[in-house]
Amino acid sequence: MNLRGLPLYLPVLLAAGLAILPASYLIFGSLWSADPGLPGQLTSQNFAAVASDPTLGAVLFNSVAYSLGAALFAAVLAFILAIALQRTDAPLKRFMTSSLLVSLAIPWMVEDIAWTYLLSPRIGLYNIWLGQLFGIGDSLLNIYSIWGLIWVMGLSLTPLAYLIISPSLSLVDPHLEEASLVSGARLRTTFFRIDLPLSLPSILSALLLCTVIALEAFDASAIIGIPGRVWTLTNSIYGQTVQTPPNFEVASAYAVILVAMTLTLILLYSRSIRLSQRYVTVSGRTGRPRTFSLGRYRWFVAGGFITYLFVYLVPVLSVLVFVSLHNFWNPTDLPPITLANYENLLIFPSIDTGIFNSAIVSVTAAVATAALAFFLSYTSTRRRSVIGRSAELLASLPLAFPTIVLGIGLLWALLRSPLPIYGTVWALTLAYTIRYVPIVSRFLSGPLVQLAKELEEVSRICGAGVATTLRRIVFPLLKPSLIAGAVYVFVVSIKDLGAAVMLTTGDSALFSSALYNLWTHGDELVAVAGGILYVGVLSGALLILAIILKVDLFSIMSPRPCAASHL
Repeated sequence: MNLRGLPLYLPVLLAAGLAILPASYLIFGSLWSADPGLPGQLTSQNFAAVASDPTLGAVLFNSVAYSLGAALFAAVLAFILAIALQRTDAPLKRFMTSSLLVSLAIPWMVEDIAWTYLLSPRIGLYNIWLGQLFGIGDSLLNIYSIWGLIWVMGLSLTPLAYLIISPSLSLVDPHLEEASLVSGARLRTTFFRIDLPLSLPSILSALLLCTVIALEAFDASAIIGIPGRVWTLTNSIYGQTVQTPPNFEVASAYAVILVAMTLTLILLYSRSIRLSQRYVTVSGRTGRPRTFSLGRYRWFVAGGFITYLFVYLVPVLSVLVFVSLHNFWNPTDLPPITLANYENLLIFPSIDTGIFNSAIVSVTAAVATAALAFFLSYTSTRRRSVIGRSAELLASLPLAFPTIVLGIGLLWALLRSPLPIYGTVWALTLAYTIRYVPIVSRFLSGPLVQLAKELEEVSRICGAGVATTLRRIVFPLLKPSLIAGAVYVFVVSIKDLGAAVMLTTGDSALFSSALYNLWTHGDELVAVAGGILYVGVLSGALLILAIILKVDLFSIMSPRPCAASHL
């Protein structure tokens, strides 16, 4: 590395340093004998306390069973939807695809709250209706169980799994199918012998990625798991920090275990991406895979689309609106409709503060993440030095960090830091920037590889320096991908709850943490009204951004399938 290239490496080294910061302090906190910021000594007692916890076995079992179950449910349902939408002539396909996009705009915490009013024992609408219809009592279905967690998270992950699986079905070489049919195979045989095996890498990728996301998700574990005493690693970490007195050291030890599990799954996911090269079928050919005619079953499949919508999307949105219009919730004796919950919502100071802080954090994190990811991707692609490769690897560490774990690591770091940013919106901005730099860099790595180096060489021959070349050549060509990555960070950071509950105080509360506080402190119906506002504000912001920036919402509403492929 020469001195002329040093300014280019500074942002990369900054991204690597920011990634090391929470990781090192998380390990330090798990081995420290006192709370963050207090004097103590190195010890192994925190891990001993975790190992001696009589609930540890149940916590690990619940975490694995819940995440695998939800991922399997999502992958299977998404595969069925992908077949119907990509390879058949079923009606209503465009409407169904749009509905999947709408579901991606609903924060998971809001979905979880909606399901508690549908499947809660005694007060859940489904339980009451089933009891009245069949006379079987009002507690047949129980959302506060591991099966409830699997159901809710599985449905939430289905749109993401669909986005990963569907391209593989649309890119199958039609010549392979034609050869099978010409050889006398039936459509069913062709599908199971050709299409399904070629789709296995994407199905496996969806399964592994959804398992990672479910394992690290805090929303469902908090809204459903804690009341049902279904303890997972994420809500156990949170429980250790909010108990009296808080036990941040043991929480950090639990967090290290969670990171080890997510890192293992991400490495497996990365390996599945590399092994998928043997399934390459797209070359210089032309043509598209054939669309299977369903004949008389066309409207049967369309009925399946409608069933999916009326089992998932329509009930979730409808029950939120319905519940928010009542002063108290007694499904057997409903009070008159009122807007009191919305009026009460607007007088809570934390809501105004939360909306304002969420806007600041999301916009700032999106800009900072896009800037750092731009230099990280460019340096790792164009300057393959030892420093560049090492910095890229270190900057990828946050891929294995759930946001709640990242919050724990930064909690230790910031309380021991001379910079007074703990308890401010800048701590949250830092957390989301660290978390999403490696993901946004994956948005850019593909387009960067496609840019011919001759464009930059011509610029330098004409006398332009590195900064001018980046500003006049590289940046304009990468602008669409940069915008997509920035909007993605805006969306996921404004929806996140994990880091928010770890790093917020009264003055730095985000909209998500403010709603969660309302929910946990007895103002459930006001929180439901806030959920409706949450969905409306986020959906409106996304539509405005899509119109102004001319971006494809499908490309920004979920992580790229290759997000961990370079770990």
